[in-house]
Parts: sequence; structure tokens; C-alpha cells
Amino acid sequence: MFGQSQTLVMGFSQGAGLEGSPAKVAKQEDKQTCLPMTIRGIEAAVQESGNDFKVNGVEHGMLVLVGLVETLTKQATSMELSLSDGTGRIKAKYYITDTSSGIEEIVAGRYVSAFGNMRTSPTPHFVMTGVRVVQSADEISYHMIESAHAALKLQQGVLGAVKASPQKASPQANAPVAQPVPVPAAQAALAGPALRTAIADFLRAGSESHPEGLALDAVFAHAKATPAADVRKALEGLVDDGEVFTTIDDEHFSCV
Repeated sequence: MFGQSQTLVMGFSQGAGLEGSPAKVAKQEDKQTCLPMTIRGIEAAVQESGNDFKVNGVEHGMLVLVGLVETLTKQATSMELSLSDGTGRIKAKYYITDTSSGIEEIVAGRYVSAFGNMRTSPTPHFVMTGVRVVQSADEISYHMIESAHAALKLQQGVLGAVKASPQKASPQANAPVAQPVPVPAAQAALAGPALRTAIADFLRAGSESHPEGLALDAVFAHAKATPAADVRKALEGLVDDGEVFTTIDDEHFSCV
């Protein structure tokens, strides 16, 4: 298992762009986003952005929630839920289609994992594009960790933008920016704790230059002397231990 977001991240486009630059607009639309959030985080974003829902000033393609079904009303073509994740409570709605599966398993008292969009009219509610019952308590913990990590990344981006526009240039403004030191590829086959440490160090070193996470192929290339099956197994162990988590899909990883 590479993480719980792997069944939720599906290729959704972010529609925000920069005015006056078609090339930049196209690039922005191709960006894939699927943001894990807590209900408290969504409530704060609604209060801050109003009817035009954004998170830290950015419009995201899809949001991911994991919560307890407190109440449930099923109809022929839809179902309405009240979800709680310990940080807040939110109304959610799901439109049932012919291809919907596992709906009968969703009952009050069960935890579900859902992805979709936030709507503010007529009242704030979460429209679920997909939903499934949580199979393990680990999914709840992983989601809270991923939500906290994503929130910190977004906050760092906002603070970085503010600091990048000082009122007066400082003497250090033209100083060269220190580049992250690349981790040399492992020249010999590794195994056990040594392999796990090498993978974790590689992911940690690349977290600044690749906030979306490093691809599985890059990890294979870094440990090219080690069989791919052993590298994959070591990654699974790191994910299970909570040291590594998946990001935009099940083949991109970042270190906690």
C-alpha cells in the first residue's frame, strides 16, 4: 500500500490562470490538483474567500475528505450526509449513477473517504464526485497527516510570496541562492535499514525542488543497483510506518 490518496487522485485540472498570458493560462490548466483537507480547514477557507471558494487564494481542482457519517438520507438518485472528522462538521451530497458501487456499505457510523468540490450556494456543502467506505483506521491518520502537510506547504507559499516583495531591497538581495545538495545515487545494492535510509534521504533532499513529490522512477534510478522489487517493498514499509506518504498519485512520494 503506497498511501490512502491513491484511490482518490484521478487527474483533475486546476482552472485558475494568469490574465493576459495565454501560454501561462494553458500551463496552469494542465496542473493536476487533489488537495487533502480537514473540515475545519474548509470552514476557514469559506470564511476567508466567501462565495468564490479558494484555499489561501488558490482555486483547487478537487478536495479530499475523510470523516464519520453522522446522519445519512438516501434517495433514488442521491444521498445527503453529515460528515465529522473531529475538527468540524459539514453537509455533503452525492449523486448516484448507474456506475456507483459500494453505496450500500455507506451507513451512519462508518468512516468514508470522499473527493469532490466545495459549493457555497445556497449554503456551504460538499459535493462528492466519488466516495467509498474507509477500510482501515490508518487511512484516517494518514489523511490528517497529509492535510497538515498540504496546509503547511500552502502557507509557506503565501509567506514566501510576501517575503519576495520587500519594501526596500536588502544588501543580501543579490546574494546567490543556496541550491539543495543532490544526494548521490547509491552505487552498490542496498537492503534492509540501509535501503530505507537511502530512500528517505533522497526524498527529503528533493522535497524543496519537487514539492509535488518525487516519482517512483526517480527512486528506482537513485537505487539502480538494488532490484526494483526491493525498492518498492522498502517504500511500502516507509509508507506503512508513516515516514513517507504519497502526494499527487500513488507513484509520487515525499518524506514527512
